[in-house]
Amino acid sequence: MRRAYIAVIFNRDKNKKLPRFISFLIDGKTYKFDLYREGSLKTIKQIKKETLKARECFLKLNDKNFEIVCQDFRDLITVLDLPIDYREYNVFDFHMARKNSDDCVRSDERYTEEIFEEMAKHKVNVYQKYLANSSIVYADLENSGLLYNYTHIQPIWSQRTHTGRSKSLEFNIQGLSTKDHVTTIYGSENDVLIHFDWICADIRVASMLSNDKALTSAFVDSDPYTKLASILNDASKQKELDQTFSRDECKLILLRCINSLDYNSIVFDKAYPDLGDWIMRLSARDSMSTVLGRKFIVTDEKNRLSSFNGVMQGSVAHAMHIAIRKIWEKMGSRIVCDIHDSIVVASPPDKAEINSTIRQVCDIMLRPFDGVLEEEYFFPVKVSIGKKWRAYRHFKDFYSV
Repeated sequence: MRRAYIAVIFNRDKNKKLPRFISFLIDGKTYKFDLYREGSLKTIKQIKKETLKARECFLKLNDKNFEIVCQDFRDLITVLDLPIDYREYNVFDFHMARKNSDDCVRSDERYTEEIFEEMAKHKVNVYQKYLANSSIVYADLENSGLLYNYTHIQPIWSQRTHTGRSKSLEFNIQGLSTKDHVTTIYGSENDVLIHFDWICADIRVASMLSNDKALTSAFVDSDPYTKLASILNDASKQKELDQTFSRDECKLILLRCINSLDYNSIVFDKAYPDLGDWIMRLSARDSMSTVLGRKFIVTDEKNRLSSFNGVMQGSVAHAMHIAIRKIWEKMGSRIVCDIHDSIVVASPPDKAEINSTIRQVCDIMLRPFDGVLEEEYFFPVKVSIGKKWRAYRHFKDFYSV
């Protein structure tokens, strides 16, 4: 498949984040578009004309099914004013670190050549395509905005994080309280919020990567903390242990063992041995990979835990990128936002409509890797409903639709 590379350089002024220079590398030939460059004496009309040429070039590449490799597709959507619709973009988002260059054409040309050389060293990966296509959802959420206490706001969404998870900038959605009224601008003030939360998503990923059958079975109709409490308390009855454990205690124990890479823990000895073996093998490697193959390089002992965390949360991020895109194609403007391992959707306060929404969203979130991985992996979903932000009442836990 033919491949094209795109690099964008922005002006340094953060308050005026304008694209200064765009370069395309197609079949060994470079196409350059000089835009908002200070002192260039170009009119806004001339700049928009150049931008339109770059946009048309991009869309032609996509229509011809080129593999399009870019630094940050979220930026490119805004810069080129790309269509925000249900089309699939054949884009692979590398999320390369931005660098500064001198404000001159020659420097920008040299810099983009370095970017292309760096991109060419790496293979494209399917997770980069899911990352790119989920960016369309966040662009739509950003453009639409939300009603926050009856005021229209437009949070800025970024996926430039260590693991690829999204975050809202300037407006902290996660930090809102139960006193706040939040909904979409297209709904009604009477709409209810439905909160879909993956149950123990990080641990579910660990069960997939470790192929621990005992841990996997814990997700069939329960969760790994409840299952662990049952196993350890059975051992206590058999006098193998001298204490009993609550579910909350087991949650802390399991998370502490995983996050500290303590593969010698009693948790792995008594309950999840394959998980312990996997952590032991992983902790000795110089690189670690997510479920879709994103690599985290271990440079020293200080970042070993960070890399391991990247594998866990990065795998969940893959699942979210796939799921939120599919949900957006069904629910569109009814999506409020995603937060970590959960998605919030607005629904009219009609029982049939609520049930239909729950069924459609759960069908996607229960099987986020459906059609992506050969084996079918279920991710249990906790559903809660409420009229106020975070003032949710637990509705039901779904293990199948």
